[in-house]
Amino acid sequence: MGAKCLALLGAIVPQADKEQAALGDIADKTRAAARDLAQETVDRGGKVAQPVRNAGVDSTRAHGLTGDKTVGACVDETLSGDLVNTLKQVAQDVLKASDSALRKDGLDGLGKIPEMANAAPPRPMNV
Repeated sequence: MGAKCLALLGAIVPQADKEQAALGDIADKTRAAARDLAQETVDRGGKVAQPVRNAGVDSTRAHGLTGDKTVGACVDETLSGDLVNTLKQVAQDVLKASDSALRKDGLDGLGKIPEMANAAPPRPMNV
């Protein structure tokens, strides 16, 4: 990752005349490779992000998290703990979609996705 950042930095920082004379075509080829690598990284990120976004939207709709509920219904769900449980399920769906998208693109192993299934359920709020 550090090498990618340095390559990107080298691609965007202007080059001095002495550097250009000393490095010649090597510098130009390196800059072009860094630009290509940066563009590939952006493209891959977008390819991974889109299905994750879609999974989040689908999950929120499937769990009834839309703007159609009344304020009273939202308050009731919050006080009973149902809203937190629903949000936990949506988060799990998004994490699973993230894991799947990363694996599909070969980017898995960059970080561990936390396991939420074993988390203790939230307690209802007492007002």
